Amino acid sequence: MSFLSWYLAILVGGLTSGWFCLESTLLTLAISATAVSFYHNRTTQNARRMFLASILYLPVIMSGLMFHRLCDNWHSSLD
Repeated sequence: MSFLSWYLAILVGGLTSGWFCLESTLLTLAISATAVSFYHNRTTQNARRMFLASILYLPVIMSGLMFHRLCDNWHSSLD
């Protein structure tokens, strides 16, 4: 659940749009569901599903962060 507060802080900080917060929350809930599924039923199939979800999680989150990034003007202030 700490990831959800991190995504909310990114939204409030003005780095991304509200869509990122929604999408990252859904993705976090999905990976949490795979973890709970694996915890309750430790099969090879659930282990593979959890492994794949953990590999895909960070690149998908970072891609969403870049896609939903709000424009910043800090480059122009350096000149």
